[in-house]
Amino acid sequence: VLEGLAAEEAARNRSDVDIVALRNLVELLERAAAARDIREYFRHNVSMSSQICQAASNATLTRLLASLGKQALRYRYMVYSRLPEMIDVSLEANQAIVEAIALQNARYARSLTEDVIQRSWRSIASRVDGVEETK
Repeated sequence: VLEGLAAEEAARNRSDVDIVALRNLVELLERAAAARDIREYFRHNVSMSSQICQAASNATLTRLLASLGKQALRYRYMVYSRLPEMIDVSLEANQAIVEAIALQNARYARSLTEDVIQRSWRSIASRVDGVEETK
């Protein structure tokens, strides 16, 4: 929910400099995804989240997201490591999120962000449930 709010606020408050930075990060994500380099993809995805927070220009929101940092990062890396196909899902979502932010479509940016987070959660939960069922 907080990352969705960050995307929404970024769409409302972003500068042209933010859009250039976000689009550059999308290019780095595309390269890492094409190389199937999970570590690099993860690193650029974390940078993308930070850049969206910066574009949101909301200190309280940035502080709240930072406080959840390590747990959220562990979860995100686990998703990419255990379900590499989620890199493609994430890449497609990030491309769309950046364009929604660029177009200042705040609701859509939030919706896209929340959707990809829920999709990731469902994917990893179904994988964990499947493992537990086979025990």
